[in-house]
Amino acid sequence: MSSWSNRSLGSIRYVSAECSRGKTLAACKYIASNLIFSNFLYVAPTKRLLHQTQAALQKLGVNPTLIDSDTNPKRVNAAIISFLKDVPDCGAVLLVTWSAYEHLSYFPKRNEWICIIDEVPQLDAFYPFKLPRNHHFLTANIEIRRAINERIVEVRSKDHWALKRLLGKPHDEIDDHFRPLFQALLSKHKTVYVDIDSWTRIAEEQIVSDQDEKNRIYFLAMLKPSLFHNSILLGANVEGSMLYDWLRRYHGKMFVREEAIYGELRSLPANLPERLTILHFGFSKLFSKYQASKPTMGSMASCQRRRTVSTRGSGSVASCLGTGYCCATEPRCA
Repeated sequence: MSSWSNRSLGSIRYVSAECSRGKTLAACKYIASNLIFSNFLYVAPTKRLLHQTQAALQKLGVNPTLIDSDTNPKRVNAAIISFLKDVPDCGAVLLVTWSAYEHLSYFPKRNEWICIIDEVPQLDAFYPFKLPRNHHFLTANIEIRRAINERIVEVRSKDHWALKRLLGKPHDEIDDHFRPLFQALLSKHKTVYVDIDSWTRIAEEQIVSDQDEKNRIYFLAMLKPSLFHNSILLGANVEGSMLYDWLRRYHGKMFVREEAIYGELRSLPANLPERLTILHFGFSKLFSKYQASKPTMGSMASCQRRRTVSTRGSGSVASCLGTGYCCATEPRCA
């Protein structure tokens, strides 16, 4: 059993370890050992990993519920909320994708769930719009909330419910162009910023320039800590991620190692260098998927096989290939 009583409430727990250490399997064992204490929501970046995790849990005697666009076409959000409402205060396991979790409109009984997020999610989303004449599509729905510094301001929707109704109407290609930004504005888990110079020039002063770049408004959406409440984050390099830095420095969140999962990790395999395959390096002509899928033969491949692969993930490949590019794959990365 894990040191359940020693959990750091309010902090973000994490497991940062190399590929092939078995982070996902260790998390499954952690879930199986602690079902009497809590419910568990497992969040994966892909549906494929969801199904792999479902199989791993079943082998451990756990019967999880998986909800995605295959099990519930066009009603994933509603199906997840319905499930969350009806479960007891412990013993349930739900598997969903990051996309479904990120856009979840309501999370009932949130404090009764431990969320395990497999892989560090993307922290930011950048939205540049070239709108020298049609900026009203944005200004009709967006207003400045507060200044962050002399270059960046935080923005919000002028009318939350009006914007929500707009997105609920039959799709219009113009609205769809702005849909990701509008969804970020409606999300309670994201903060949206705008470059104040571009906003002032285009939205307020309505200046049209001969230079395309000066006709753009630049928005940036960033994740909030609320998505990581009562969560355990799994990743290959959590401490080196932008997410880790942003949540610690800007939001003051504390990260604590989840030792119970660390204790279940396996050692790195001794034959790790032999398990790597270099697919391509040094593009002699324009990149293509065909080129990228061709294994590299000859001295460079031999050179890579003779070298010890750094557990930090970079040194030997960089020293072997110099300034070239490469794509290294490893058959099993968990």
